[in-house]
Amino acid sequence: MSHLQTDLDLVESVIAFALVIGLVALVLKPRGVLTDDDAPRYAGFITQAVLPAVIFSQMSRTSVSGRQFLAVAAMMIAGAGSLALAYASGRLLKLPRATTGALMIASSFGAAAMIGYPLVSFTYPGDQKAMADAVVVSQLGIGLPLFILCPLVAVHFGDRRDKAGVAATTVAYLRSPIFVALVVGAAVGALPVPLDAPWLQPFLTALDLLGSALTVLACVVLGITLRLPRGWRSARVRLLAIVPISAALAMVVQPLLADGVGAVMGVGGELRQVLVLVAAMPSAVMGTVFAARYECDPATASTLAVVNICLSIVLVPVVFAVGGHGHGVRGPLRVRPGDRRRSRPFANRRRSV
Repeated sequence: MSHLQTDLDLVESVIAFALVIGLVALVLKPRGVLTDDDAPRYAGFITQAVLPAVIFSQMSRTSVSGRQFLAVAAMMIAGAGSLALAYASGRLLKLPRATTGALMIASSFGAAAMIGYPLVSFTYPGDQKAMADAVVVSQLGIGLPLFILCPLVAVHFGDRRDKAGVAATTVAYLRSPIFVALVVGAAVGALPVPLDAPWLQPFLTALDLLGSALTVLACVVLGITLRLPRGWRSARVRLLAIVPISAALAMVVQPLLADGVGAVMGVGGELRQVLVLVAAMPSAVMGTVFAARYECDPATASTLAVVNICLSIVLVPVVFAVGGHGHGVRGPLRVRPGDRRRSRPFANRRRSV
């Protein structure tokens, strides 16, 4: 497939994603079908069951390679670069200390799991390797820094000095079903586990069913939470100044940095495309949680997250078209809409006789 076809696939995926989010935010929520109280329940189901199922099912079918670790390093460097540039922007604009911290949190490590996984699965339908690359890069290159660096930033720049909470947050992530699924799945992928054994098929099919719900549930959560926070009008002048900076750093500078660092490290092909796509994701919702916990201007962090998610509909396809087309890139695998294997990643495994 050509680069143009790959870009069109991503545009199609982003538009479809936006339409479902709009259905939830503009139709179902105003009618009372979905309420604000539903968001934590759906989000909890995603993080406790659906994402672990997706991560385990992808990691168990592939071995982690050195090239993936190079992509992880490139992602970490790009994220750290965005943090540094956000800090410099805050100092240059003479923003309040807490607002500078909120800008840093909202402009670096993005929502790779909640938004990135569905986009990768639709842009590369049926491509198990692309999803495995996305899982490794997002969980190690974004997840770990997000749960370590962002709380540190919130503690340093926020009004609440609860440094003991940072260690607790990191330990909680390392014990979470998401990280456990990553480690166990990688171990299964590295060992000669007979995944095609008949007695494992019910378990693998259950993972398929959970994983197929990720895209819809992610759209539901984002649609429910997509709103501007209270008091945003009083700070609109300051927000107008930092919104373009945050969006540019998170969804333009960071993916292009990842693309450049990845090229220097020798990351190419489809892995580099996935790296750029994952790096271009808008602000992670967890960043707002950390800002609220440590009183690091959570209103600004929340507003930046909402606006970045809206702008990602345009910015992500454009940035992906500019970056990520490394040497030797092959296009995504196209699967006919009626092909049931698209939603059943284990369906192509032969059962043992």
